[in-house]
Amino acid sequence: MTTRISTRAQGGTIHRYELLGRVEELGLTSGAAHAAIHDRLDELVSVDGEEDVILARTPIHPTLETSNSPHGGRCHWLVVSDTTAKTILDAITARLEPDRGDL
Repeated sequence: MTTRISTRAQGGTIHRYELLGRVEELGLTSGAAHAAIHDRLDELVSVDGEEDVILARTPIHPTLETSNSPHGGRCHWLVVSDTTAKTILDAITARLEPDRGDL
């Protein structure tokens, strides 16, 4: 299976996605959760390469891709494996709860 992550929004709305909600449940705001997800995603891409981490990139608003809007479909869904999504979530959880130990 796969998981979608929206691209970083440049001062705009953060599009909702499942992993974002799961990270917010750890006590982060949507902006902080989205940034943390992308920080971990960037780390994975730097180690494994974008072609091995990001399986697909599709426009969130495909109809805007061809419009003349100044905000044209610049936001995309990044498709990653569920394993990658779990790695991201686990890394964020470990960073937020460094003293929880192995329960």
